[in-house]
Amino acid sequence: MRPWEILKYEQSYSVPSGYSYSTSLGSLPTNFSLDLRVVENDGYPEYRKVALDDRNNRVNGSSAYFLNLAANTFHISGQNHSSKTVYLYYTKYSDDITPSTSWSFPTTFHNLLPLKMAQLYYASDAGEKSRSWDDRWSLEFSQTLNRAILWDEQLKSRNHLSPRYGNWQNPKAVY
Repeated sequence: MRPWEILKYEQSYSVPSGYSYSTSLGSLPTNFSLDLRVVENDGYPEYRKVALDDRNNRVNGSSAYFLNLAANTFHISGQNHSSKTVYLYYTKYSDDITPSTSWSFPTTFHNLLPLKMAQLYYASDAGEKSRSWDDRWSLEFSQTLNRAILWDEQLKSRNHLSPRYGNWQNPKAVY
């Protein structure tokens, strides 16, 4: 639905001296979903994203990166780089939920899952009226989702004492 703050991560890649764009810097992280930005350790300049099919036109460009999603690899453009470290900021998919694990979101939002499942699987569950999807659950789902979005916006905010949402002392707290 969105790049949730709780699912943001950082992956570092070491760039060897003499590196060329034709060699990957490594595999993309496990559960990689969406790249957000790439910066390097020397003054933290931000790299721009180049499309995979345009990488050969940008061979000599500096401060650019591209992803080969089919090969699951990360590259920066250019050739003969000096050694440095680049950081890929990305969101990942939420880990699968198993009987022995829990969703990575706070428990206050866990009811989103059964509500959405009831909505998606209404046809197979339609046998018993009292247990099947009812449009009144849409309101419950929407309200909980809106609280989750508000919480996510607060996590993304650089100023956690936003008067728009009240005087929250803890950005991880959900009220």
